[in-house]
Amino acid sequence: VFIAFGRDEWGGKWFEMLASLHNTPVCSPILINACGGLAEPNDIAKATLLHLSDHGDWTQWLMAAGAHDVDPAQGIVFSDMHLVIAAALAGQGIAIGDPIIAGGALSAGRLVRPFPLAIRAPSSYYLVADRGRMKQPLVRAFRAWIKGRLAATAANQEA
Repeated sequence: VFIAFGRDEWGGKWFEMLASLHNTPVCSPILINACGGLAEPNDIAKATLLHLSDHGDWTQWLMAAGAHDVDPAQGIVFSDMHLVIAAALAGQGIAIGDPIIAGGALSAGRLVRPFPLAIRAPSSYYLVADRGRMKQPLVRAFRAWIKGRLAATAANQEA
């Protein structure tokens, strides 16, 4: 049993979507001050973009925001989302974050959302398991627990 991030491609295994995500820019309040503020999406060009794996995340958000003056290919590409968020926390740039990975830092004020626009992420979090394991009591208990934790996290972010 494992939690995976992707697009429901789990090759014959049982899977269940745990969370559908919406992505939004997140950054340190220090970065906003350092670059003289972010009044509109095109102002993102003043900062370094932080990417996960490729430039697709920023390309989608910038297009949806109408920020045509920002090059979505500029910035730093990381292989792990935790590194992206760590760089954003350190004021090294602006990341595209989701409420699960960035939620704690957003709640604590260590990261902020400079713009309200959030777009549906192409990938989601899934619970994945071999089909025969889903009837095991421990697996059923884990499934109930993780779903409860995610529901509590979502409720805290809406409050």
